[in-house]
Amino acid sequence: MKTSKLAPIVFLLVLLSAALPARASNLESGFQNPPPETRPWVYWYFMDGNLSREGITADLEAMRASGIGGAIFLEVDLGLPRGPIKFMSP
Repeated sequence: MKTSKLAPIVFLLVLLSAALPARASNLESGFQNPPPETRPWVYWYFMDGNLSREGITADLEAMRASGIGGAIFLEVDLGLPRGPIKFMSP
């Protein structure tokens, strides 16, 4: 009677252990090439309007090349001389 109750558990353990190498391979591949929804985000600060279109483009390209998935844009006032770009301007 005891053996008949253990049989399904043993069967499941055998199935799971057979799937472990495939899971390990998927895990390694997922770390090497993470899907877009799992990539990290960063805080992206702009200091008092001191920015340029070229600088923004260079930053975005560098973030993409390093695997950054997104950014939270923050315009901050740290007492620096104000730059030429107004917040939320084209």
